[in-house]
Amino acid sequence: MKGWVARGALLWLPFAVAISVSLGTIYLVQQQALRIGANDPQIQLAEDGARMAATSGDPTALLAAPGIDASLSLAPFVIQFDSAGRQVRASARTDAVGDPPAGLFSDVARTGQQRFTWQPREGLRFAAVLQRVDGGTGGFVLAARSLREVERRETQLLLQVGLAWAGGLVLSLVTCLGAAHLRQTIR
Repeated sequence: MKGWVARGALLWLPFAVAISVSLGTIYLVQQQALRIGANDPQIQLAEDGARMAATSGDPTALLAAPGIDASLSLAPFVIQFDSAGRQVRASARTDAVGDPPAGLFSDVARTGQQRFTWQPREGLRFAAVLQRVDGGTGGFVLAARSLREVERRETQLLLQVGLAWAGGLVLSLVTCLGAAHLRQTIR
């Protein structure tokens, strides 16, 4: 191997590390922003629903589209549970979804709220918020919506960052090899 190639490759390594760390950080920050933002409507729905349930109101009335299939729709839905974690009512058909893990109810009974990714079955994931109802008969309100579009955006982001990473590595390698060759030629 010619000396200028080895020098160029050695010169390139710090650039490769910097490009990889920078674009990896960009991906992680953007992916987290997408995922965390997916909780925003559910936080509002769960908190408002818990306040309604505390005064014997119907938290599912927050949504105007009852009967939608929660396993197919992108629409948010609300489920009211009693203090034992049994469904009382739901703003959507939840037969294909089921109930969240039972352990969440005891956690939320202590903490007041949990925000989580709920995967009732393969290929079906929800951004969900489970809120304790303080007052009335107690219980819990769950608000959730499909992560299908968020995950599609995450895949697109990964592709874009991956292409930028590969392009950055190739461009920086060619530049470093060219600089090393030019330096060798000038000597």
